[in-house]
Amino acid sequence: MKNNFEKDKQYYKFCMYGFFKNLRFFEPFFMLFLKEKGLSFTEIGSLLTNYNKNIL
Repeated sequence: MKNNFEKDKQYYKFCMYGFFKNLRFFEPFFMLFLKEKGLSFTEIGSLLTNYNKNIL
């Protein structure tokens, strides 16, 4: 089957969204924020694990 559609700007925007949607640049900064608030690494790890389970 041959693709006969024109790849316009919206097509490339959708491809970029598919690539960038799973990148999480904020997580290291979020971990530092929680550490400054007094949470242990165990508590932070359990929070992030639960967060990742809910996202996927």
